[in-house]
Amino acid sequence: MKTIGLICEGVSEFRIMNTVLSRFLGDDFVINPIEPAIVVKHGVMKQNSGGGWSRVLDHCNEQKFFEILQLNNYLVVQIDSDACQEYGVSPLDSNNRKKSPEVLYSDIVARLSQGFSSDFLQAYEGRILFAVCFDEIECWLLPLIYSDNNRCRTTNCIYTLNRELSRRNLPAIPGGDEKNSPNALKAYDKILKTIKNRKVVEDISVFNYGFKTLINNLSRIILTVGI
Repeated sequence: MKTIGLICEGVSEFRIMNTVLSRFLGDDFVINPIEPAIVVKHGVMKQNSGGGWSRVLDHCNEQKFFEILQLNNYLVVQIDSDACQEYGVSPLDSNNRKKSPEVLYSDIVARLSQGFSSDFLQAYEGRILFAVCFDEIECWLLPLIYSDNNRCRTTNCIYTLNRELSRRNLPAIPGGDEKNSPNALKAYDKILKTIKNRKVVEDISVFNYGFKTLINNLSRIILTVGI
């Protein structure tokens, strides 16, 4: 049995990441939440610590990663790109043009890794994976309910999800502080239950560069452990 430590911006991100990882990797892996701290009350997961990109960055140092990797075979770090300017990564290049997903992904990973020595990164190469979500993790869910160009959207993804959920008379995902409310959990559950196996994860990942990159890296783990 292999274990994966998981650092996310919040409990809603954890729910999505946990589903993606569990369905893709199967029963040979156990997902261990690191950030945010999660408690279960009356059968519902609740966030028991602060969240957001700043908490993710707080965990991105050698000591914390070392401690996590002493207890887990792998570590996955999730962060959204929508606030990248706030954590020091410009979405624009030197010509004031929008960076390509490949460049922005590389810049965000470099930001998350900037406090690590080259020796540390070399020692744990292949055990630290990044889930960079363009522009927010809900964009990864669009291919589950759309079959048109909306699958590739990286802006206004919650609004786009809710538009189709409303059309189907399904619960919507509230915004702001209500994103982790009971009503929001119902909406996420309706969507996430359609991720039934590895093939579904593979099929939906191709529409978002950060998602696809994570799945490619997880595929290498599968080959390494032989599952």
